[in-house]
Amino acid sequence: GKEVNEARGLWTLVKMDRWRVLELFKLGLYLSVPVFTVVVISNGDWGILEKAMVSRPYVEYPPEGPRPPSGAEIVERLRQENERRV
Repeated sequence: GKEVNEARGLWTLVKMDRWRVLELFKLGLYLSVPVFTVVVISNGDWGILEKAMVSRPYVEYPPEGPRPPSGAEIVERLRQENERRV
């Protein structure tokens, strides 16, 4: 009777230790994988980051068009249009 209860208690402790080991392993992976990835990608010796930046240009600017008129040009145009109307 008593030995069986002690064995059950010990087995419960072993199961909890397995659970804790699993949770610590998962936490370690959760924290180490992103850190490892950043270190590998940002390492300048391999050029992974540079290759990714060159091969995938996310921002493509359109060619530059004509400049908008300056404030003085706008005032002059408005003055000319007002003179035409009168």
